[in-house]
Amino acid sequence: MEKAPETDYAVLVRERNGVYELGIPELLLAVRAADLPKAYEELMARKQRIVAAARDLGMGNELPKAERPALFAAAPQGLRSRILSRFRRLRARRAGGR
Repeated sequence: MEKAPETDYAVLVRERNGVYELGIPELLLAVRAADLPKAYEELMARKQRIVAAARDLGMGNELPKAERPALFAAAPQGLRSRILSRFRRLRARRAGGR
């Protein structure tokens, strides 16, 4: 059995003119949306499809290694707190709470 690499990729987030841009550079994935939770959900769905396809083809060990950059190092403090708040709400919604 192949040893699968870690697929917990960092998500880079940028807000420009009221539109959120999220990406996973290792997988060359990017999405844009006005709603941050919806953009995140779409990005994660795309990531899962890529990871599943690679593993189905027996190429899971070819996936890039997940790097762990400082996600919010360049984000202004106000944007950083809004992003973190929205991610917390998204996680709570996924866990069954609202």
